[in-house]
Amino acid sequence: MRRVTVIGCCLATVVCLACGSVSGAAEEWKAKVQIQRSPATLDPGEKGTVRVNISNAGKNDWPVNTQAVIRAIKDPRGNERLADTPFSDTKALGIVTAGTGAGSPDMQIAGGNQRGEWTLEVFVQVAGKRIEGSDTCVVNVTADYAGRFTVRKYPKKVKIGPKLVFEFDVENRGNIEWDAGEVCLNCKVLSANGQGAMDEGKKLFQKRFEQKANGDTVLPGDRTRFMLTIDSPKKPGVWKLEWQLYDLENRELFGQKVVGTVEVTPK
Repeated sequence: MRRVTVIGCCLATVVCLACGSVSGAAEEWKAKVQIQRSPATLDPGEKGTVRVNISNAGKNDWPVNTQAVIRAIKDPRGNERLADTPFSDTKALGIVTAGTGAGSPDMQIAGGNQRGEWTLEVFVQVAGKRIEGSDTCVVNVTADYAGRFTVRKYPKKVKIGPKLVFEFDVENRGNIEWDAGEVCLNCKVLSANGQGAMDEGKKLFQKRFEQKANGDTVLPGDRTRFMLTIDSPKKPGVWKLEWQLYDLENRELFGQKVVGTVEVTPK
């Protein structure tokens, strides 16, 4: 009985030493985090990239389950430690040797619906637990012109000949109203059959549709509808199109981008 007790004590001692070793390693984990580039402003719903430089500034190697994390820590109303916002992203870093760089991951974010200044924080976590070292930046979600699409009708596959009908509902998510004829829909050809667009497609699709929004004025928060009818291309192919709103007065694109394809088949 005494021998068993001694062995049990020895095992307990080994376990305690092992736990102490892991705990000690965790205490030595430290990151150096520097935000190199971040968007100063974003439209509501607009996507952006935060470039971060990260290095292992501690005395121990980071294990395989190491991640870089970005999140919002303060919203325009002053609320802190926000759990789930469009600003959240996680990138795997993997094993990083002590004293070496972990790379420069691009963290993907999107502007929240609430306008104003958001404070973002980038840090490193190991096995879901945060370690020492972080950096912060401020992104201002504000826009005079901002819009978001809802696709109502989008032809996926048509034959040569019939006209193509596109229909979008668009919400004014900016700060100012749209007067009639002030905002239009822009269509850009990204590719045809996986390559650069054919001349015919450029002439057909690559233009702005200066159709008036329904009604005279679209107030912030209101919706309007764009209905567009286009002749189909005379050659078969798969057309990749990018739709976005265009400010005619300032001559610039703004707001959300919608990308879709149209397959045109022989008669």
